Amino acid sequence: MKIIKNILLYIVVLLLSFSIALTRWGLAQFGNVNFDEILFQLRTPILSTEENILRVFYVNALIPALVISVISFIIIKYIYRYLTNKNKFTYRKIYTFILIIIGLFIPIYCLGKFDFYQYVEVQLTNSKFIEKNYVDPNSVEIKFPDKKKNLIYLYLESYESSFFSKDLGGSRDSNLLEPLTEISKENVNFSDTDKFGGARGVYGTYWTSAAIISMSCGIPLKLRASYRTMEDKAVGIGDILENEGYNQEWMLGSDAKFGNRLNFIKGHGNFKVQDYYNLIDEGKIDKDYKEWWGVEDKTLLDLAKNELTELSSKDKPFNFTLLTSNTHVQDGYTDKSCKKKYKDAYSNSVYCNSKEINDFLRWVQKQDFYKDTVIVISGDHYTMQNHYFKSKDKRRVYNLIINGPSTSRNHNREFSTLDMFPTTLGALGVEIEGNRLGLGTNLYSNEKTLMEKYGYKKFDRELAYRSKYYLETFRG
Repeated sequence: MKIIKNILLYIVVLLLSFSIALTRWGLAQFGNVNFDEILFQLRTPILSTEENILRVFYVNALIPALVISVISFIIIKYIYRYLTNKNKFTYRKIYTFILIIIGLFIPIYCLGKFDFYQYVEVQLTNSKFIEKNYVDPNSVEIKFPDKKKNLIYLYLESYESSFFSKDLGGSRDSNLLEPLTEISKENVNFSDTDKFGGARGVYGTYWTSAAIISMSCGIPLKLRASYRTMEDKAVGIGDILENEGYNQEWMLGSDAKFGNRLNFIKGHGNFKVQDYYNLIDEGKIDKDYKEWWGVEDKTLLDLAKNELTELSSKDKPFNFTLLTSNTHVQDGYTDKSCKKKYKDAYSNSVYCNSKEINDFLRWVQKQDFYKDTVIVISGDHYTMQNHYFKSKDKRRVYNLIINGPSTSRNHNREFSTLDMFPTTLGALGVEIEGNRLGLGTNLYSNEKTLMEKYGYKKFDRELAYRSKYYLETFRG
């Protein structure tokens, strides 16, 4: 019986130690992660998770938890044995009471750091905000021009306009996006200021899978107990372009199944999906090739050139979507061919990656198909390299539209990544009845975004509340 009690005590101490270590590591590694994101990651496969992240997890969370738990267990047992030997019954009770209080406080504290109590609150509050403001793409007229434009959509991992220097509207003294500065000035950047800016993050858009849904369908990613995949019933840009006869392809250098992205992509358009394993199967990379998450961005972008050349040779318009990964945590990936300009790894990763992106964009501009092609570029979310910015820094998600319509409505706008859905169609010259789709607004229009209409705080809060309409419409 004594052995069983000791085992149970150690398990409790281990769980408490792991809670502390995991919370500390999670906040340092990924920033302000909300409870919805944690639930999503727990319910989706972690296939092909970058080995460096797992290694950092072992070193900074798992091993410290084991060490702390052993030391704490020894101290607890020593003090209790000492009080027992001294027959200090009252002190033993006080000591046990203190341990219970500490044991209760730790999980309460850790859950609070991940917005668990806010999550409970919003789950108990039903809002009709989404029902009131959602525009079903099937309910409005969407008219394409007679000559349809091709679309290249680049999701840039963790890209922020904040990476620009302060002179350009960013949050840093150095300009990490220097290679993209010229092409950014030449084209349309939707901004919240009169300088380079971008979208504000809102509830249900803060990680890659959620960001893809928000920009494709104009809705946040909200979960429920029976949630299993990303195959929701919302109409997205892939569905619309499929109906318009587009050839569609998705390309990424990691495993498309990670985060259930493949389910979502396949469920929203006739996409050909080229991921790490598919590229191996088709002989486009060697079977033992592995850099970063699978294929690093420089190689991926080179492969994308071949795909675009093939797509452009066909007699249909195309939609080519690509997701980068070099600027993901931890510290990003810097290609060996890139000269390191900064002292820290992540700055070099962002700078070198922006050079690779710029080289790819300049290549596209030299191709015959470019005249009929619109390029939409967006960061997926804020960087999760939490220590990289100061708490007072203004953070915005980067965007750029190349070869789209000109506009004077691109500055001093309050908007989120949800607005990229109708804005992307607007960039293709598509006329949208009412200029709104999903919860997004076509930024080329004079229509106010929901954030401009309701204010950031109310808009963000209403998205977080439980929505019976959302669950029945998109997850039913």
